[in-house]
Amino acid sequence: MWGKMIEQDFTRLLNEYSDVLDDRRRFAGLLKDFMPDMTLQTNLLLNLYDVDIHKEIVKASELDSIFISRYIKRLSDDYGVSSNHAAWAVAAWCLCYGKNVLNKPYDMLQFIGDTASDNVSSSLNKNQKEYIFGTGNYYEGEDIPTGRYDIIWLSGSGVCFIHNENRDSQGGIFDVNNITEFKNAELDVGGDIVIKSNLQVKFILKKAR
Repeated sequence: MWGKMIEQDFTRLLNEYSDVLDDRRRFAGLLKDFMPDMTLQTNLLLNLYDVDIHKEIVKASELDSIFISRYIKRLSDDYGVSSNHAAWAVAAWCLCYGKNVLNKPYDMLQFIGDTASDNVSSSLNKNQKEYIFGTGNYYEGEDIPTGRYDIIWLSGSGVCFIHNENRDSQGGIFDVNNITEFKNAELDVGGDIVIKSNLQVKFILKKAR
């Protein structure tokens, strides 16, 4: 189960490199080194770093349900991820950094268990219509459902492509001077999305399947 594996790897990273949270670039690099095949999970952990969860964990006297719920909502609202993904990521930070490294009281260990791990891999919010993605690889059925999407440039520059088994690749170079919108992109069963460089885009569901 990758839930336990990530708990061990993330805790080890934070213990062995105690000053890494002072340097975002170094932290992002070490996340990829410790978890090289887990792009979704490392992106979620990094998203929470960017909203300063590590600083708030240090300040908190207890990592209670109010603290956890606030960051689940923050991650869902700011990055458009599902509540299952957000719950897992917040729990990972609270357990690995808060409890395992800083010895903070933490009362929601069930989020990091096997069920939460499976949810991050397989559950999608069926009512969600928009998905915001940064650099990484994303997969139909895990991160985003099949359907027809408009892809909207948000920030940065780089390439974004959808790959399906029986279609040509769809997408291109997104930035303010090139593509800022790609309409009616099709994501099929088994398809994937690849985003490179510092690009951030939004996928808007136009037609579900």
